[in-house]
Amino acid sequence: MILNCQISVKIPSCPNAHLMCVYSLADVHVTGVFSEDCVLPCSFQHGSDEVIHWLKPEDKDLTVHSYYYSRDQLKQQSQPYRGRTALLNDQIPKGNASLLLRGLTLQDQGRYKCYTSTINGNKKSFINIAVEGMESPVHLVDIQLSDDIITCSSTGIYPEPKLTWSTDPPSDLSFDPGTIQNSTSIKLDDRGLYDITSTKQFCRDQTNISLNSSLLSRVLQAVRCPSPAVSLSLTSLPLTSFGGSTR
Repeated sequence: MILNCQISVKIPSCPNAHLMCVYSLADVHVTGVFSEDCVLPCSFQHGSDEVIHWLKPEDKDLTVHSYYYSRDQLKQQSQPYRGRTALLNDQIPKGNASLLLRGLTLQDQGRYKCYTSTINGNKKSFINIAVEGMESPVHLVDIQLSDDIITCSSTGIYPEPKLTWSTDPPSDLSFDPGTIQNSTSIKLDDRGLYDITSTKQFCRDQTNISLNSSLLSRVLQAVRCPSPAVSLSLTSLPLTSFGGSTR
């Protein structure tokens, strides 16, 4: 009997799933994909002596990016945005103050202010960013075997994942004589990402337990059990669910 540990996430459907960033100028809402790049739109009446400030008001007016004296001014840029922002400098004389934000994080979500000034006047625009999950957010699955406990875990996942145990051939694990119980916990870390851990307990009698995956096949440890030989298999899931390598 093969025991499978699968971690999956549900990704919202999107008619433009091939786009990394989709926004509506009418509502000034931007939807970006976690860890991808996104452009925040901002336009103004072009003129000389351009001044551009991108700020995040809800975070005490954090300085995201500044431009004046015909060049980027990044000495006052807030730490979370350093090395991650860029203006389309060749487009500024045409009245384009859009900001490229690289490697979106969950902390990037929220309301941004684009302040522009030229000899022709000032303008404020507000843009709201929402960050959605990736198509394959599970990068690494860790499986550990200690005495009669098997632990399957993964970290840094978004959106919230689901972990399921199954067997091949199929069986009801709650009634399988080789398994006793399982426990799953999901925690949110300080980055807004999810860590998931699930343990499954086996009886202490002797049988061989091996770990098999597409990348690794090796015998971990021997315990005794009245059931036939049990192997633990990590399977890859399509598109929105991905089982990574073991370590």
